[in-house]
This record gives sequence, C-alpha cells and structure tokens, in this order.
Amino acid sequence: SDVVNIQLSKDFIRIEIYNQLGSKVFSVDPSRNKLLQLNTAGYPAGNYLVRFVNSEGNTFTKRIVITR
Repeated sequence: SDVVNIQLSKDFIRIEIYNQLGSKVFSVDPSRNKLLQLNTAGYPAGNYLVRFVNSEGNTFTKRIVITR
C-alpha cells in the first residue's frame, strides 16, 4: 500500500519527513488529529526520517523505509 498510518499518542505541533539527503519532503501541523495518513505514492524507494516536534520543543525521530 502507498499509505503509511502514523498513530499519535501525544500532542505534536509539527511532523516533518526528510529524505536520505536531509531534504524536507513533507511537513504538517497535525493539530488534534491522532491518526496521520501519509500517502507515499510520490516518494521514491528509500529511507526517510520522520521528525515529531511537541509543544515544548522536544523532538523525536523515527525511520521509515519505503520499498517498491
């Protein structure tokens, strides 16, 4: 499937996705949504970093791998 579901358990003010070269390819303010559905159809295969930023400025990073 070309959709990645991200279930949010905390309040994040921003979610950013970076490609292997460190370029930001996606950014969203999820507001109060607890489920983010990311359509990856336009993304080439590879590793991506998903950066979560909370209201206190703390960041959390997770890696996703897109294969084709």
